[in-house]
Amino acid sequence: MAERGAESDASRWGALKPLRIDLDEVAAAIDHLDRSETDHFLDLENGEVITLSTALLEAVRGGLDLEDTDLPEWVLDDEPLARDAVGDPHGKRYLRIPEGTWIDMGEMRVRFVRAIKTLGLLQQFAEAATIHDGGKRFGELLKTHPDLSTAWYRFEARQKQEWAREWLARIGIEAV
Repeated sequence: MAERGAESDASRWGALKPLRIDLDEVAAAIDHLDRSETDHFLDLENGEVITLSTALLEAVRGGLDLEDTDLPEWVLDDEPLARDAVGDPHGKRYLRIPEGTWIDMGEMRVRFVRAIKTLGLLQQFAEAATIHDGGKRFGELLKTHPDLSTAWYRFEARQKQEWAREWLARIGIEAV
């Protein structure tokens, strides 16, 4: 993520607050780049990652009238939680989890490709990693090289967990 190197005020001035968090869930929320349908929040009291409908959040921000809404009932079940998240603009209890960027993903592909030792493969993957197609050609190329595919998915998972750890440290939290 763009701010990866930034040090949080909390970590600069003291120890990080330990909190039981599923790092994979935080990483998945950061990896969710398109927030048009759902958005993600971290509950700073219990470490839970909360996913809420964007339509519900917008309705709550606009003064949701439960009698005059076309939102499905299963979405409305989260209305109290959405009110809590929207009513907490300074993130004292619920903090919006930021999304990564396509730039972050592209940089990750380039770092992975730099480790390829076979010149022919290096050239193919380098081209695929730098084309602006959202990683489509890179993914197609991985399908034809199972060993590299396995290595890529391990590398990607570790990198995304590191993004999650770094974001948590910036907000003063250590996942335990």
